Amino acid sequence: MKGSIVQNIAHKLFLARSDTLEYEPDKHELSLLLKEKSDGYCLKNNKLIFSSYDDRDYYVAYHYFSEMADKSVNSDSSILLTAFSIWEQTLRGDSAIAGLFLSLYEDELDVWQSLLMSERNPYEITSLADQFIKYVKNIDIQKLFNFFFSIYKEKNQYAGHYSSLQERLSNTPQKCHEIIKKFHSDIQPDTIHLYNIALFSLKKQEYTKVIDILIDDIEKSNSVLSPQSLWILGRVIEKSDNKYKYRKILEVIKSAISSPVSLISNAGMQAAVDTIGKIPEIRFVISELFESNNQKIIELLSNKLSITKQLTSHADFQFWLTCICKASMNNDALNNVIFHIFASLAKDESKYGLLADCIFIMIRNNSISEENKSIEVFLHEIVKHQDLLNKLFTLTLIDENLEATIFSRLVATHLFVHENKHVLECCLDTINSFTQKNFIFLVRRILGFISNETQLTSLILSLLKVKNPEKRTYALVKSVIIHEIAMDYPGYVQDEIKRRKDNIKNQRGNMAKLYGEMLAEIDKYISSFAILPRIKELEPPSLLVNNFQKERTKVEARKNDLHEESSIIFNIASKIILKAGIGSFYYNNFNKKGYSEPSYLHEFSSSYSLPRRYVMDNIGYEINMVQFRCAKKDME
Repeated sequence: MKGSIVQNIAHKLFLARSDTLEYEPDKHELSLLLKEKSDGYCLKNNKLIFSSYDDRDYYVAYHYFSEMADKSVNSDSSILLTAFSIWEQTLRGDSAIAGLFLSLYEDELDVWQSLLMSERNPYEITSLADQFIKYVKNIDIQKLFNFFFSIYKEKNQYAGHYSSLQERLSNTPQKCHEIIKKFHSDIQPDTIHLYNIALFSLKKQEYTKVIDILIDDIEKSNSVLSPQSLWILGRVIEKSDNKYKYRKILEVIKSAISSPVSLISNAGMQAAVDTIGKIPEIRFVISELFESNNQKIIELLSNKLSITKQLTSHADFQFWLTCICKASMNNDALNNVIFHIFASLAKDESKYGLLADCIFIMIRNNSISEENKSIEVFLHEIVKHQDLLNKLFTLTLIDENLEATIFSRLVATHLFVHENKHVLECCLDTINSFTQKNFIFLVRRILGFISNETQLTSLILSLLKVKNPEKRTYALVKSVIIHEIAMDYPGYVQDEIKRRKDNIKNQRGNMAKLYGEMLAEIDKYISSFAILPRIKELEPPSLLVNNFQKERTKVEARKNDLHEESSIIFNIASKIILKAGIGSFYYNNFNKKGYSEPSYLHEFSSSYSLPRRYVMDNIGYEINMVQFRCAKKDME
C-alpha cells in the first residue's frame, strides 16, 4: 500500500514540529493532490489546509502505517519500536499520534502485552499506553487491570499519569462502575490507581453516587481502601460546591481521625485539611487537633496553607499560623514551608501585624539563623515591599532580646550580598512615638550590628523624618554622623550628605542648615589627615593586633568549613585547589585527538569598605561594637 501525497505532506509538517495546518505544495505535489478525494482537508489558493489537528494527526499515523505495510514489516517489536519513535517526536506537544498508530494494529496485536514486554522505562510505557487508550475501540477492563497490576509490580510501584483514560471514562460511566466493582472484588494496592481514576471520572456525571461509594468504602475500615477513599473524598469535596451529605461526611472524617490504624487516621486528617474551605464545622475538628499539638495535622495544614492563598482569609488562620510557628523548633522541613507561607503573606498588607508576631515566635524557637537557608525565599520577597521590610527590620533590631537582632542582621546581609537597591530605613510608624532614650537605644543597636556604610548612613538619616525632628532627632543625628559614621567612612558620608543637601529645594531651611553643619565638620576631619601626624605611641601593640587577627581568621575559616559541610554543591562536587597557573587543558586519549585547547582562568574580585577605626585599632573597634550591641534601653 503506497502512502498518499496527503500523508507525506502531513508527515513533513510533523517532522518539522510545525503547529500550522497549512502547506504550500509544489507543482508536482499540487497535481497529485488534485487527483485525490478531499477528506479532512481542502485546497484553497493553491494551499493545502487541514480541517483540524486531529485530521492532520490521522494522516501522519497512516503515513507510518503505510510505510510498515510497504516494507512488509509487521512484527510486534517493529510496530512498538515505530510507536515509541513517534511518541518521542511528540514530546514537545500534546499530540497522541503514537497512540493512534498503535490503535491501527489492535485487531492483530496485543498492544497491552507488547507494552509490558518492552524494555522502555515506566514513564515511556505508561505515556504511550495512555495515548493508545484515547483511540482504542473498546476498553477491556481485564486487560486494563492486568496492565496496571504489572506496571506496579514490575516497575517499582510506578503509577503513571492517564489523562486520556480519565477523559474517556468520564464519558462512559458504566465502565467506571465496572472498574470500581472489579476493584472491590479484590482490593490490592497494585490497582488502586485505577480505582482513583474511575472515581474522579465518574464524579463528572454521577457526583452523588461517587460520594455514596466513598463513604461506604471509608466505613469498611480497610487499611488499603479506606485511606485512599478518604484522600479522594477530600479532593472531590474541595473542588465542588455541591453540599450533598456534608453532615455525614463530617462524621466519617471525625471517625477516621480517631481510628487506631495510623494510615486511616492520617488520611482522615488529610481529608479534614482538604475540606476546610467547604465544610465550616471541620474547623473545630482541626482546632482540637492543634490544641493537642498533633504534629501530623500541623504538617498537613502548613503544606495546605503554603499552596492555598484563599485560606489566609479563614477565621482561624491566625490561630493556625501561630501554632505552626510554635511547632517549628528543630524542624527544618516545617521551617521551609513556614517561610513560603510568610512570602505569600508579604503581598497582603493586612497581614503585616501577624507576620511580625510570627517572626518573633520563630526567633524564640531558634528557627531563624544564619545556617537556615530556607529564609532566603522570604527575604527575596520582602525586599519588594519597602514598608514591610523596614517594619520587620526595625522591630527586630530594637527588641530587648538580643537574639531577635538575628533577623535584622540577615536582612542587612541579604541586601548587601545581592547588591539590592533598596534603601534601608527605620520604620516611621514604629519610631514616631519614641522617647529620647528609645532613639539612643536604636542608634546604639544600628551602630553595633550594621557595618555597611550605605545602610548605616540611610538608617541614621531616616531619623530626621520623624515628627518634630528639630527638637527630637537633629542633635542626635548630627552627633552620630560626625562622631561615628564619618569617622569610619568620611569620603562616602561626605558625598552622601552633599547629595542630599543639593536635592533640598529650600536651601535656607533647617534641614539644609543641618546638612551644611555636618559637611563643615566632616571637611575639618578629612583635612586633619594631612595636617596632624599619626603618633606611633598611641597605636595598639602590633603583636596584640596580629594575634587578634589570627584568631579571628581561624574562627571565620571554621565557619566557612561548617557552611561547606552543609552545602549541597560541596556534597556532590569535589573541591580542587589550584596551586598555580592561569589555565588548564586535557589529553583526549579516547578519540586520539591529542591535547585540547587550553581553558584560561580569568580574574574576578569583589571589594567592600573597612571602617577606618578598625584598620587603625581593630581591638578597640571591636570592644566599642560590643558595647553598642549590649546596650540596654535604660542606659544613659
